[in-house]
Amino acid sequence: MIRRLPEIKWRRKEEELVTFQELQLELLAAAARLLPVGGKLLYAVCTTEPEETVAVVEKFNNRWTGFELEPLQLLLPPLLRAAQDDPDKVILWPHRHSLDGFFMAMWRKK
Repeated sequence: MIRRLPEIKWRRKEEELVTFQELQLELLAAAARLLPVGGKLLYAVCTTEPEETVAVVEKFNNRWTGFELEPLQLLLPPLLRAAQDDPDKVILWPHRHSLDGFFMAMWRKK
């Protein structure tokens, strides 16, 4: 979002990343409790900050063992698919993809 709204970087503080991470984990937990077996839970955020992306996925995985990450790469268009390093996570980078920074991961409830 900073690409289109550059003033965001002046309104946010680094300490807020922990608050955002906690809120995101609470939201995921609420959805996880409601999801039926076999259901899918998509986590998508408009950031590339590790605290709000890979760290959230890692903490969710540690807390919710009844879920497994689902590969997302096959759902992407070929050009974006080729640019991904991890089949279970999608990271869109402004400098690589000419898009806003974005992150996605998806779990299936076992």
